[in-house]
Amino acid sequence: MRDRGDQSLKRRQLNQGVTMLLTAVLALILCVCLYTKDNQYADSCQQPSNGVLDLREADLENQNSRPYHLYQDWEFYPEVLLMPEDDFSLYPHSLRSLQEIPGDPWEGQGTYRLTLLLPDTPMSYALKLPTPFSDYRLYVDQALTLTIGKLGAEGGGQDLFKGQVLTFRASGEVRLVLHYSDQSGIHHGLNGLSAPPILGRPLRIYSIVEYHSSFLVISMVLILLTLLLSISLFFRSKQASNLAMIFLCLCAAIYLSYPMVRSEVLIPIYPWHRMSILFYFGFHAATHWTYSHHFGWKDAAARFIDWYSVAALSICAGILFFSVFLPREQGGQLFYGGIRMLEWGSVFCGVLLSLRMVVAGAPNRLMGAASVTLWLFLLMDLILPSFSPVISVRLPIMGVICFMDITILVEYADVASAHQFRILYTQRMAHAEQLLKLEERHYAQLSDQVEDARRVRHDLRQHLRVIRSLLERGDAEEISNYLEQYLETVQPLLTKPMSFYQVPVVDALIAYYWEAAQKRGVDFQVHGQLRSLPQEVYVDFCSILGNLLENALEAMDRQEPDRPKWIQVRCEILQKKVMLEVVNANSVPVRQEEERFQSAKRDALGTGTLSISIIARQYGGLSSFTQEGDHFTARVLLPLSGLHNREDRRSGPG
Repeated sequence: MRDRGDQSLKRRQLNQGVTMLLTAVLALILCVCLYTKDNQYADSCQQPSNGVLDLREADLENQNSRPYHLYQDWEFYPEVLLMPEDDFSLYPHSLRSLQEIPGDPWEGQGTYRLTLLLPDTPMSYALKLPTPFSDYRLYVDQALTLTIGKLGAEGGGQDLFKGQVLTFRASGEVRLVLHYSDQSGIHHGLNGLSAPPILGRPLRIYSIVEYHSSFLVISMVLILLTLLLSISLFFRSKQASNLAMIFLCLCAAIYLSYPMVRSEVLIPIYPWHRMSILFYFGFHAATHWTYSHHFGWKDAAARFIDWYSVAALSICAGILFFSVFLPREQGGQLFYGGIRMLEWGSVFCGVLLSLRMVVAGAPNRLMGAASVTLWLFLLMDLILPSFSPVISVRLPIMGVICFMDITILVEYADVASAHQFRILYTQRMAHAEQLLKLEERHYAQLSDQVEDARRVRHDLRQHLRVIRSLLERGDAEEISNYLEQYLETVQPLLTKPMSFYQVPVVDALIAYYWEAAQKRGVDFQVHGQLRSLPQEVYVDFCSILGNLLENALEAMDRQEPDRPKWIQVRCEILQKKVMLEVVNANSVPVRQEEERFQSAKRDALGTGTLSISIIARQYGGLSSFTQEGDHFTARVLLPLSGLHNREDRRSGPG
């Protein structure tokens, strides 16, 4: 038994390790694809040169033409806020790429300018601006097009917002002037711009925005549905793992709601952006707690991960609190540096959690895949800073979405597995009760037979005396009549209980349905040899056999009066595999949907064939149900080698 358990553990460890390795490879491939195919900095579109972008009419005729990601060679005027009417030649400037981080780690304000050489034919254009992490103003030629924040805003400093996507109609030479004042210090080094603007035709730009929003909305809907399911399961089971799952869904929903809301509504950067970061670390903490409760881990590694989760949340909250009382530059540096350190710690805990699952041989391989996906996307974000997605989202958000998608699959698979288990448990209990009654009946028959045999032996002396008296009288005819009457009286008492195989439980079950078939005038035949059967299989095998025989008798009730009624059963063990076949006449085909058939008892799908399929899969076996002409055939194959790992198959999906 110990060797068998060690083999099962090694097999689970190997499966978990292979699954995590494949997941890591797929996640890396996805990161590379996003980095090369959905990255503004990796796009091969035409870029500004020396602060000028020359656009040809042929490149803009198609509404779905490739957009321009404007990150190269902007004219940059540091530490001054210039208006379009100002004389820019009076101020020193440099050419700056929005992809590059300048030598100064934090600049409070500055002005960008870009000259567009558009076709002479007036056309409509759209400009998608990055997520605002600072106050800034955008001018198209002399017109103020967008104001975000309180940077010189008119009307007493009220926030003015006209949308993230701006449309304008222009031709010839057009200048874009954008000046900013970094009030947050969050993305210091990016000068108030978290990504470069995107220029293109309106249809193309709005399509990009819709794709991006739809991606987030679909993920949010799935998370909210899982949250409702987790709440329902918690109130039913009161399990701590469901409570951790509720916290996990809440943190994921709040964290993802920030990029959704800020794409539609201008909300203050502080404290909402930093609060979203707090919920991001709360999401990691909830992940660790969910895994610990799900697998029941109590070792040192699990305790370290749990304590780090609490510490990371506390440190993040402390950074948010103390950065309020510091100057903008120092507060931004504290926030930026502290969060980066905590992210590296989360990556370390994620790796440790994945290794813990491999060592423990956790049977649920999907949860291992989810863990690898989460920390690997965070790691790639740390080592690939020059990634600015166009349609998708940043890598940490992508990691949360992929993790939640896999976790949602696990959650709903567990619910489906629980539903299947309930069906199977109901079937097993019904057949266990039936087997108990049949065994009681079989035992009563044996007891009656023993009592009858005792009474026959007791009365035998009296019958011998009568026969001896008749012999003394020489009355042979009377002796013959007496013996015939005696045999007629004794024969029923000495009849053995009906036996089909050498397994009493199976014989009792078949005898029950055999008697029921005889009452219906059904030709019931039993074939094959079943000399032994492991006791561990009794309930499952009899559940399968009982379901098949019950379905066969129901088919006899539906059989047309002028058609023959017959049932054939064959059961035997060959090469350590139990093979069972039940064939019955069936002139009225039954409606089938996948593995389930129309029930003869009610207007609904039956559960008998479904429970048979579930049991067969738990043993690593097969089951098939086919309608062939005027008869129905059910075959089940149960490998006896599947006994030791049956519990592993029941432990979870993946």
